[in-house]
Amino acid sequence: MTKKIAALLLGFFCVFALGGCVTDPAATMKAPTAQAGTASGTGEMLAKIKASLPEGTELLKIDGLTDVQNDWLEVDLTGDEEPELICSYLDGDNQVGVVVLQKAESGYKNLFMETFANEDNKLNFDKIVNMKTARLLDNDQMQLVVSYNYYGADYNSLGFQVLGYDTQEKAIKNYFCQTDLPKACLDVQADRLVVEAMGIYKEYKWNGDKFVGQQIYVKPDVNTGDVVIHYAMSKEGPLTVSTTEVTLKVGQRLVLMRDDKMEQQERIMQFGEDEDFIDILDYIGNNVYTAQKPGKLNMTIVPNGGYDWDHAQEIEITVVN
Repeated sequence: MTKKIAALLLGFFCVFALGGCVTDPAATMKAPTAQAGTASGTGEMLAKIKASLPEGTELLKIDGLTDVQNDWLEVDLTGDEEPELICSYLDGDNQVGVVVLQKAESGYKNLFMETFANEDNKLNFDKIVNMKTARLLDNDQMQLVVSYNYYGADYNSLGFQVLGYDTQEKAIKNYFCQTDLPKACLDVQADRLVVEAMGIYKEYKWNGDKFVGQQIYVKPDVNTGDVVIHYAMSKEGPLTVSTTEVTLKVGQRLVLMRDDKMEQQERIMQFGEDEDFIDILDYIGNNVYTAQKPGKLNMTIVPNGGYDWDHAQEIEITVVN
């Protein structure tokens, strides 16, 4: 969902704080390993699930593995060819949690329950979590990637967890946890996780002991007719830009192409004399904007962590019909 660029885009990504958009689940799972359930025609089952949740919590909808939202999923995490029942909940503090249940003679046995602490839980939550399956740990076991977003006016805060079965400890474990990732998007791939936040991409892979992240460099796609501005940071000296003035037509795209490979993040801000300048450009993602209406605004790129104002560069942008 495209979000409008706020008047002052102050939020910037901290690569050390590391997370939506996701791949097709069919690419990372075998269809027979997962099933889904809804409340329709399954009142007894739903009652048992709600009874397993912590007191004072609310059952959340799950999407990602099927084309519809579900109340629970059945996924074989333990590898015993008997699927576990997985559901998610929201507690009284607006925090997300997950419960993994195993079928037993007397009903269900609780294999795993965890509430994930998020500092951005004060923001709005749409009561939907996304679940994907993948084999991320270099073994034959299936892991479950749980992700969810909190939302502000022009902001999303991503959290995600990787749940899997430890065959030695014979227990479901949380192998990887990241929360409060600003303006972030998660891509679950066959053997890795890719997180994009504020234009910076990080790839997380299992090294046999833990998930290790490294920055990767993904250039935005450039279409015919796009206006491209190249810029680059350096350890010493000013930010360089290919132009400081550009004119766009309504409907035309502006692409900001960062050419350096420094790990530090920049800040990109907009301002203008007309208070409606925030509607002139629409941010698509990955440093790509679309001109929406005529007007003028200035865009400032602040390098080296987003605070090096001495080396910042300003670009004047004019949009015409």
